[in-house]
Amino acid sequence: MGRWSNERLLELPRCEDRSTHKAQLILEELRSIAYLARPELFPLIVAKQIELTLTRGLAPTAPIAISSYGVLLAVLGDYAGSQRFGEVALALTERAEFRDARPQTQFQIIHFIRHWRHPLHEGLPELLESFHTALDNDDVEYAGFLAAVLIYHSFWAGRPLAEIDALAQVIIPEIRSQPVPSMLCRSTQQYCLNLMGRTDDPFLLAGESGYDERDVLPIARRENDVVALSAAAITKLGLHFWLGDVAGGIPHADELRRYMDGMRGTSKMQLYHLVNALSRIEVAPGKRSTARATSRAIALHRKWAALAPANYAAPYELLRGVSARANGDLVRAERHLDRCIALADEHQLPLIGGLGHEEAGALYAQTGRLSLSRVMVREAHEKWLGLGLAARVEKLETAHPWLGTQDLVRSGARTVDPIAMHRLTQTLFGAPTVEAMAEALLGTVAQTIGAAHVVLFTGQGERLVPRAVRFAGRVVMVDGESAAVRYDASIVQAAARTGSLMIAAPDGASREFSGGGNAQALVAIAVPVRMRGQTIGAVYAEHDWPGQAYGPEHEDALVAICAQAGAALWNLELESQLMRAGEERRSLVDAQSRFIPREILGILDIADISRVQRGHRVERRMTVLIADIRGYTALLEGMSVTEASELAMGFLGAVELPIITCNGLLQDVRGDEILAVFDGEPDDAVRAGLAMLRSLREHNRERVARGSEELRIGIGVNTGEVGLGLVGGVNRLALTVIGDAVNLASRVESATKRYGSNLLISERTYADLVDRTQFDIRRMERVLVVNRSQPVTIYEVFDEDPEPLREAKRGAQAAFSSR
Repeated sequence: MGRWSNERLLELPRCEDRSTHKAQLILEELRSIAYLARPELFPLIVAKQIELTLTRGLAPTAPIAISSYGVLLAVLGDYAGSQRFGEVALALTERAEFRDARPQTQFQIIHFIRHWRHPLHEGLPELLESFHTALDNDDVEYAGFLAAVLIYHSFWAGRPLAEIDALAQVIIPEIRSQPVPSMLCRSTQQYCLNLMGRTDDPFLLAGESGYDERDVLPIARRENDVVALSAAAITKLGLHFWLGDVAGGIPHADELRRYMDGMRGTSKMQLYHLVNALSRIEVAPGKRSTARATSRAIALHRKWAALAPANYAAPYELLRGVSARANGDLVRAERHLDRCIALADEHQLPLIGGLGHEEAGALYAQTGRLSLSRVMVREAHEKWLGLGLAARVEKLETAHPWLGTQDLVRSGARTVDPIAMHRLTQTLFGAPTVEAMAEALLGTVAQTIGAAHVVLFTGQGERLVPRAVRFAGRVVMVDGESAAVRYDASIVQAAARTGSLMIAAPDGASREFSGGGNAQALVAIAVPVRMRGQTIGAVYAEHDWPGQAYGPEHEDALVAICAQAGAALWNLELESQLMRAGEERRSLVDAQSRFIPREILGILDIADISRVQRGHRVERRMTVLIADIRGYTALLEGMSVTEASELAMGFLGAVELPIITCNGLLQDVRGDEILAVFDGEPDDAVRAGLAMLRSLREHNRERVARGSEELRIGIGVNTGEVGLGLVGGVNRLALTVIGDAVNLASRVESATKRYGSNLLISERTYADLVDRTQFDIRRMERVLVVNRSQPVTIYEVFDEDPEPLREAKRGAQAAFSSR
């Protein structure tokens, strides 16, 4: 292909041969399958696609074939060649006749080719645009693959995890019909959720995203889906790395080597080599396997950094720095880490920058430069906070307890440090909960004035109650008025009442602070937290020992701290109120759904039950199932109201789950009779009826064991047009299903008594069954049912009859069919 210039490729004639078009389509399908399951066949298929393109001309799939060749070159390490053929393929998609091939072509170029030359973060807008273009072209499959790359690249480019989660929540519903792309998207989304701390087991990739590795991986192994397996392994390796369990990630790195074909050419390959080498250096720096992995990673990153410095120069310097430090060459390590930090900032790679700062902090501590070490560690801490990487934040704060607080008044200073105050403000507003805000707020107060005992109060006006206490260097949340917390209530109430800082002097007097003056000997201080002219909290602090002198700058700092805390506390309390209101609303909706199922509201196109109006209805073709308890009146004789209620509840409990499981909606319950509707195929209603009979048998065993009589039911099923809607008067509405189809279902159910059958269906239902062979069905007869002028053919479904009776009915079918 080297002798084929870009111009020559673009000037190839169009292929008009339909057989070649079909051959290219078949090869395209095979190529996709080969990449997923048989990577060794991928080069052969791509070669055949290119051969047909060069000899027969440009078929509609030509851009995909040419970009596939670019992918192959990227996999083989010819990154310059891959860029060239990617550009040719993309140029072709600008032509109208190749527009349908654009989404798949863009996916291949962005996922395999572009990142070897262009910055990852600059490609995010293009990815999002390509995703929407693919959706507009109804190419949902490759919209899904583009979405998977977008979400993954967003993480590696350093987008905050909360933003990635929000992006995933918007994108994934658009591609839910595509199982593979949807799985890849949910995997990365769950990865981010784990790192944010939103899961019970941070090392288990399962949770609110809907992804569960316990379901996905067995299927992927059975089908040898190397893409799914490599995605899972790289994700697990990353989880252990970012969570600080680098030793736990090494087995996943070893496993990942078996699935390398599933990620060759992608940016995930770089992540594997980087994290694998860093993990091994930390766990076993002297091992030969570590030396091999590190040498390989450095060599590859050197090559990649020359091609795409914006993506790979900073990771290369990080590897060199960590390796040099492990080998004891601290001077060289410092030089490489300085470059890593500078390059990460220049190219907007906060993940690499955070790692560089962490490693530099450890290096400076090792060489006795503790002040520099603290600066580096705090910079890493702020990067993790900005990204929302809660697991890394917790790891650093555990290792360095002084993190999360700010000394607002530096030693020898007379004023508040504006940089420290700005950082505190960011921390307070970034706190996801009151607990996190209290940790930062009380820690800063303690550090600023040397207080040993600090209390946060919340409430309104003078009705303040303790919410959190800091003592012995740790913060504990407390339960309001019932908590046994030590504090001077008089100055807390005075601060809340006056809206000013109040102090308690050694002589026991309480007075308002007026600012200025000399250092004072203070026992305790109370500062109100205010918002919009209202007191919404207070901070109370006691010093390490009575009589300690503090200057007005410390009191100024406390006032400034509480001023910044006001808006943050207000927002968190408001969010808490909104969450409680949301929970109450969800509780009401859940309660409402037990009376009127959400599915029925969906059919009625009603999003909010409060907006329903009398007379609202829809008409559609549905299948109606009616079941009735035989001899119900006789069963009730001699029963108390409680016993009758237990009978009805037991019957409903036995038949409700089979209906729901078979996609039915239980619409009405009238003591001995239930009515259910099925919006899908009639087969669901028949399956539900059979499942109801099985469930009732189990229920009857329990009744007989208690000495009660067995329940017997008849079930009638009919399909037709029904009206589903709201009827009633001014003060009461009811949801009902009406129409001739409902009446006929009731008549069919009544006919079960005549024939001694458990389940009968109408001729309409029989005619609409998608697969009759799955049921034992026999034609009964054509009969006149009550209140109908035209005869109706009735069919019996006898799958749940005893086996001898079923055999007899099968044998007699010919006689029934001839009627």
